[in-house]
Amino acid sequence: MAIALVALWCVALNEVSLHTWGFGALNFGLMFAMVGLVVGAKVWGRRVRDSALSVPVVIAASVVAAVVLGWFLYGQFSVFQANADKDLGSDIAANTYAADFFAFDLQQNPYTSHAQTGHRVDDAPNVARVNGQLEMFGVPYYYGYPYFPAMFFLYQPFRWGDSTPQAIRTGNGVYYFLLLAAMAWLAAILVPKGYRVLAALLSMLGFAATLALAGELFMFCTTDIVIPLFTLLGFIALKYGRHSLSGALIGWVFACKLVPGGLFVLLFLIWFWRRPERWKFLIPMFAVILAVIVPYVLKDPSAFLSATILYYLTEHAQGDSTALWFTLPAAIKPLFQIVGYSSVVALIGYAATRKSFGLPGALAICFVAGAVFVAFNRMAHLNYIWAIAPIGAVALVGGALGGTREASTAIG
Repeated sequence: MAIALVALWCVALNEVSLHTWGFGALNFGLMFAMVGLVVGAKVWGRRVRDSALSVPVVIAASVVAAVVLGWFLYGQFSVFQANADKDLGSDIAANTYAADFFAFDLQQNPYTSHAQTGHRVDDAPNVARVNGQLEMFGVPYYYGYPYFPAMFFLYQPFRWGDSTPQAIRTGNGVYYFLLLAAMAWLAAILVPKGYRVLAALLSMLGFAATLALAGELFMFCTTDIVIPLFTLLGFIALKYGRHSLSGALIGWVFACKLVPGGLFVLLFLIWFWRRPERWKFLIPMFAVILAVIVPYVLKDPSAFLSATILYYLTEHAQGDSTALWFTLPAAIKPLFQIVGYSSVVALIGYAATRKSFGLPGALAICFVAGAVFVAFNRMAHLNYIWAIAPIGAVALVGGALGGTREASTAIG
């Protein structure tokens, strides 16, 4: 059953990644199908507490999963090699490279420099030129870097050895490898010992077995995979009782990007508030957020605000055909988003305040809340999905195998 759930998950994730522009309604349905699989896996996992797969079945499934995983990884490595030294294919990657250039090479503020390379907003709603200065909602806008500072911090180390745009692609290769390792690690420690190898392989397969992924990582070079990497590392630290480290890692996620980082911070804030370890977790979380973001806010508050928050209120205002919202009648669009965003907050509040809510539940709700947010958003771009899909894959496998009896101590 666990293998079947992962197979269905891979089908849904491939459909989402292969059909984006013009498929808003399909994407909406597929996001909820993936939510259903994660929730269903937890329900199924609870019902199999007294059952176990035979050792030969677990070994055979592990071998098949390893072969399929190896095939996908070989193909992705080939795409990485084929695109070495080619231009960065997305504004996300180009913006990050530009932010590093301004911040570290020129010692300039990337939020007041032209680090937004992919879009023009001159004719967008709520944008005007006043005395020659572009303003957004009345706030000066300089085409600054659209994400929070931790995102471009993470790619600067790769520019120390290679100052060309290839550094972003190399960074993605390293972070992708680390992400798969984190997925395998967390999935393994969430299940009984006899299933750990299988869980590790299935979780990695739940993300790696995506046909569009190689192009997204190594042609377009989208950078959002660092978000699930640090999120999963935060969960791993939490599993070992390292509350302060976990809090710092989750804070780093927010310091990369507001969404889904803000959702995760809200979840953990509510979850930990009534727990005795709350300050061990929450103080490092907010300390990292403040240490990373506040210096750039203080340099130029209006520039930081317009480059990050106001830019998305402007850029996303019109929406696009990747989202169901775009095709709805104008009269029901506001209600649609109110229902969606209220559902996200309600999900987090309900789950985080349950007494029986533990680490596997927090992992699952991170994905579920993120997926519901994307489904109801005005845009459902793939980089939003890359930020949460690895989390969902681990939650799926952990839920499906977490309730099984140990198969064998010899293979876990």
